[in-house]
Amino acid sequence: MCNYFLTIYSLENTMRMHSGESMHDRSFKNNNIGEVGSKTSVKASPKMRRASRFHALFIVASTPISICMITFIGINYGIKVEDLLYWGIWHFIGALAPAVCLHRYFAHNSFQAGPRMRIFLAMLGMSCGQGPLVYWVANHRHHHRFPDTNGDPHSPIATNAKGQSGLWHAHMGWMFSHDHPNPHVYARDLLCDPRIMTLNRLYPWWILLGLLLPGLLGMVILEAGTEGFTRGVVWGGFVRLVTVYHVTFAINSLCHSLGTRRFETPDNSRNLGWLAVPTLGEAWHNNHHAAPASARFGFWANEIDPAYMFIRFLKKIGLASSVRSASLSKHLEGVGDARKRGLKWDVES
Repeated sequence: MCNYFLTIYSLENTMRMHSGESMHDRSFKNNNIGEVGSKTSVKASPKMRRASRFHALFIVASTPISICMITFIGINYGIKVEDLLYWGIWHFIGALAPAVCLHRYFAHNSFQAGPRMRIFLAMLGMSCGQGPLVYWVANHRHHHRFPDTNGDPHSPIATNAKGQSGLWHAHMGWMFSHDHPNPHVYARDLLCDPRIMTLNRLYPWWILLGLLLPGLLGMVILEAGTEGFTRGVVWGGFVRLVTVYHVTFAINSLCHSLGTRRFETPDNSRNLGWLAVPTLGEAWHNNHHAAPASARFGFWANEIDPAYMFIRFLKKIGLASSVRSASLSKHLEGVGDARKRGLKWDVES
């Protein structure tokens, strides 16, 4: 299985490129990507396509596997209140992986971290099982380059070149047949970091660590012995993995279909308040598309943004710096392009 995972986004395939789009979106300048006159996607080899489909199958299969595991736990040990609390704690930790690590730090560079913290953020980010770091970042930056157009890998409203669209396609279906964005265009900053590339190649091990660590701690917190380990792996490992999968993927599907629009962005991004808590603020998606490089997604007082609170906490204890945050002018709410209408930027050193 590890061999399949490790071939995903192998750099040997990245020079097999097609498509002639160049990159000029301002949000990429905010990510230190700049102008690149290169091809924006790579032609995957048969081995790479098989690896990608196997990875997608693993993600889809994790839901029925987790249901079977919960059934086993219920029959043999019962489902206890402490199990649900244990899952809730690990869901929060797991949701930090895409929200803070992969998205706000690596994809958008909305804050800075030292070398050791950067390594920790990479390991935690990949433990959520959503793909190797370079793969995730390149896909997300590609999404921002072509939001809700036929170049968007997971738009629910735009039909891609293969005739695919809809909620299922945006939620999970896209992973089985999407083009792979060229990391030399979308993730050059990561390719130039040897430590990150080493961690990227160890991707399967971070998933395994994310499954085993809750089991080991479960022997201390839940119950000694096999029962505690099993309950820990199920609730803190697999169930956490699945719930983080679905709330994260709901950003792609639901937050481009349902909800409210504070800003008239060029895409169909929307804010979905009830999804903000389980995603740690990621569901203020229209706000995010209005100011992609901002570490803060919740611009209004009633828009809870736990991921931003966590980044502020990291800054307070000296583990993060240069936090970029967009705030609002009093006259902001209205019509027009949000990027040109009163967004104020702060950089907290």
